[in-house]
Amino acid sequence: MIENHLPNTKADDGDLDMEEIALPAKYSKTYGNVIIGDRTKLPIKEALHEEVDTESNSNWLKEGRHLDMAADKTGNNGIVYVSATPDTSVANNDKKYDQTETTDIIDKKADRIETKDNEDTKLYPLEFVSSEDTSPDRIRFVTGLYNDFEDLLKNSAFRTYISDTNDFGVPSLMKTERKERTDRLKWLLTNLIKSLKELMSSTIKSDAQNDSKAVKYEELINILNLLHATKFSEPDESIILFQMWVNRADIQPDDQLVSDMENASHGTLYKNMNFWSKYLKTMIFRGYFAQAISAIDESGYENFEQTDPDLYALVKHLKSLIASYDPMKFSQYLKAFMAWKQRAANLREAAIKLTFKNVEIGSQLVDIVASISGVDSALRKNCGRWYEYFLLEYMFEMPSMKKISEYVDKAQKSFSVDTVYSWETICLNIFSEQYLKAISALETLDRSVSTYTAILLSASGLLKSYSNISLHGKGIKSGEEEIQTSIDQMIEDLALSYLSSKELFSTGTGILILTDDSKARKILSEMLPNYKIESNDDFEWCLSICAKLMLPMTAKQIYNTQGEILLDNGYEYESLCCFSEAGNTKKVVSSVWQIFENLLLEGNLVDTLLNEKLDKDEIDSPILRQAVSPLALLRNILSTEGKTIPFERFVELIQFRYLPAHYKAVLLLLLLPYFNTNTFSLDQLIKIIEILNVYEKQINDDTQCAELSGQSYDVAVSRKDVGASKGTYDWRKLEKLPSDSMALILEIRKLIAFEISFKFLEE
Repeated sequence: MIENHLPNTKADDGDLDMEEIALPAKYSKTYGNVIIGDRTKLPIKEALHEEVDTESNSNWLKEGRHLDMAADKTGNNGIVYVSATPDTSVANNDKKYDQTETTDIIDKKADRIETKDNEDTKLYPLEFVSSEDTSPDRIRFVTGLYNDFEDLLKNSAFRTYISDTNDFGVPSLMKTERKERTDRLKWLLTNLIKSLKELMSSTIKSDAQNDSKAVKYEELINILNLLHATKFSEPDESIILFQMWVNRADIQPDDQLVSDMENASHGTLYKNMNFWSKYLKTMIFRGYFAQAISAIDESGYENFEQTDPDLYALVKHLKSLIASYDPMKFSQYLKAFMAWKQRAANLREAAIKLTFKNVEIGSQLVDIVASISGVDSALRKNCGRWYEYFLLEYMFEMPSMKKISEYVDKAQKSFSVDTVYSWETICLNIFSEQYLKAISALETLDRSVSTYTAILLSASGLLKSYSNISLHGKGIKSGEEEIQTSIDQMIEDLALSYLSSKELFSTGTGILILTDDSKARKILSEMLPNYKIESNDDFEWCLSICAKLMLPMTAKQIYNTQGEILLDNGYEYESLCCFSEAGNTKKVVSSVWQIFENLLLEGNLVDTLLNEKLDKDEIDSPILRQAVSPLALLRNILSTEGKTIPFERFVELIQFRYLPAHYKAVLLLLLLPYFNTNTFSLDQLIKIIEILNVYEKQINDDTQCAELSGQSYDVAVSRKDVGASKGTYDWRKLEKLPSDSMALILEIRKLIAFEISFKFLEE
């Protein structure tokens, strides 16, 4: 199932396009740090071998050989290779080449690919271009979204978030509950916009040379600003929110015009034609009323009082008119707006009758008054974009939500709209309440934002308009059901995309679990064992997920995998605990014998924690306690210093039923320094003889035992200068050692014979 969500590693005919995988940059275009293939227009990475571009290496195409690829399912790496066997269908059209007959073994760590025909082909490592932004700022953004929407994701609460309020009970409580939920949705949207702004700002600071991400985030903000204004606003916010939407999408006045106005001498702006025809118009038409009044006050227009009294009067009345425009009040009370508009109409009628000495400035002011009084021709003339026209209509014609469709239709007829998938097109979809189109288009910009936007739309009940639409003729409710299914799939796909990133893995897992996804157990049972655990917190988190979803076999896989990693890194005790928790007794035993061998050769345990646990006898696991008993015996024997050796423990160890026989040769080396020191009693010498007899018989009867014994002995002798010396009675300090394991047995027998003879002479 997981494979269905991974990139397809082969083309439909089993081959890949050489250009898009391995050709150098001269066959493609480079944008920023990403190479775009000419034919597919997809991001690619170059293969690392220059031979691909040589004329000689292109002959494989003529020979009918194929370009194949093996991909790492858990990462962004892959290998491209040319098939070693020619396609016989090139020369013989009646036989189709079977790719499976060519390659038997693909070893990604090797330098070649081995085939049945014993031919070789080069491996060309490549790295897929990851579509997921894993920068720290982006990770914080995505994690923040997950935390914000957690209550909506839990058990897919977004499906009935608004409609799931009590229909019966105290009316005031019902209204309060609904208001709280509505406010929660508004907060989620505004916080999403705020988070996007912060992400865009940090992206610009960290990567000023590549503004593609910032542009994408800006478009997302424009779209969400409109959604906020149309469906998630308070009654008194609509005018202000529409102003914010337009002014954010298209910043006006431009920097050059602002700079010119700021550089003009104080009190002389009234003489500047651009001030009246461009700057002041822009400020008023974009809703910057306070700034427009301030600019008028600083312009020096009072000079018109003596030279052009009618113009002075018009400026003064215009200033009063725009100062009285109250966007919050007018958004909620249309009667108040209509009273204001009547004032504007009266001023327009009066302005037409005035006579100006500064005719050009006067005409500009008359034009402004005509526009804000709602004259359609004046509004259209002072706009350059459809959304500017919409804003002027909404501000000065009538700020009513019921008139939005009419204003948008007029704007589209008056001005062209970019029909390519852009923020403008998506905004038009939102205006027309075509939310499915908007969500689909949003997904091309950002999967995370589009998914959470779909959740918001569903939670707010805005998708209920599709409830009586049969998308595929399946019945009257199929439209709503299919929409919810599609949103569920979007959430699952988003979670799966997060699972491919180490930084977002926990977020993807959380989404699957919170939404109670029916596939969560299967998905996570496949993905968790591949999660790269870097700390105890990671380890405990993985196990907690397994416990929550009741995945005992997955937990065992994780224990075994982590046990191998810990063992390779020298954390022996933790690795044994992992294997023990997994119930992998075979691996526990084999690992203990591996540690036993290292201790036997080196003379000490590297893992301090294992030393501490053995010293304090704090190993509680019955499986582990039993497995480490020979290790504890050997450690006790090796830790003894002085003229004595814990003989009983030595005998117990060397006669241990499950002791691999080839370790006996090295164990017998421990006895060598104690001969001729009057250490052994007669009974102990006889016991050693019995041990030698048993061991010698094992060597003679078992060829493998003999071979391994020889190897173990040779390794021990060759590394005697590496191991830790335990003082005078350490075999590593002996100047001369037997040549092999059989010579060791013979040498010990001689030493025993000498010891026994000496004891009889003493008696």
